Amino acid sequence: MKPSTILSRAADLIETRDLHKGDYIPRAAAIDLDTCPLDVVAAISVATGRGPGDELTHAALAAACALSDHLALDPDASLIDGLGAWSDRAEQTARTVAATCRELAAELTARGQ
Repeated sequence: MKPSTILSRAADLIETRDLHKGDYIPRAAAIDLDTCPLDVVAAISVATGRGPGDELTHAALAAACALSDHLALDPDASLIDGLGAWSDRAEQTARTVAATCRELAAELTARGQ
């Protein structure tokens, strides 16, 4: 699966399920993993058919790396922590995170990725 497809699907998931801040997903006893809000890393994971807290596949890692590069996040920081911190910022909303994912997906599609 191409990074552009993964990021587009992640955007769909965030728009549909909402953006969660703080961890991959809400930590509640009765959480429904099929409908709960997701942070950007969890949305990338779910977009590849994995669970929200599962280890990222190679394809998901490629999408996450592309997003990190697009955002010019610190290359020496942890990929997962850097993306999580970006999506946890107060100014980020489901709309802005999804729009960023879609913007990058369009750029990657134009490059055949």
